[in-house]
Amino acid sequence: EIKKLSDINNGCYYFDDTSLPLPFSPVLNLKFGVPRKNIVKIDIYSIKYNQNLKSREFCFSIFNDTLESGMYIARWSEKDEMNNKMPNGEYQYYIHFESLDSNYKTELKTFSKRILIY
Repeated sequence: EIKKLSDINNGCYYFDDTSLPLPFSPVLNLKFGVPRKNIVKIDIYSIKYNQNLKSREFCFSIFNDTLESGMYIARWSEKDEMNNKMPNGEYQYYIHFESLDSNYKTELKTFSKRILIY
């Protein structure tokens, strides 16, 4: 679920990852701002360990659409695209921004953070 909180006009990308991570809170709140029209994609990956090697495996996208400039909040409650609870484990979310404003050069920004589900 994505909800627009307010307008933004400072020309900067903004990402707030200070909300309590899962499992301390049943819902992860991702607050972010985009300075102009962007394709925004939020992906969830599971983190796998095999003989001391770490890899990630794509699980699903929480959001993948175009947003106008503004401050937004995305909420995720440990459920997959079929509304099933995710298995216990280590996950990482990635939020990607790709500018669509033709007056600016194409910008690609990515933020990520690890989360645990128990």
